[in-house]
Amino acid sequence: MINLHELRYVRLGTRDIDAATKYAADIPGLQLVRREGRWA
Repeated sequence: MINLHELRYVRLGTRDIDAATKYAADIPGLQLVRREGRWA
C-alpha cells in the first residue's frame, strides 16, 4: 500500500463523467475543484 500525503492533479478519460466524479469522491476521497460542461 502506498501512503499518499498530497495529490494535486489527476487526469483520467471516461465516457460517464458523473459516475467517474462520484467514484473519485467516494472511493479514494478526491475533491472536485471545478467542473465545466463535460470536463471536471
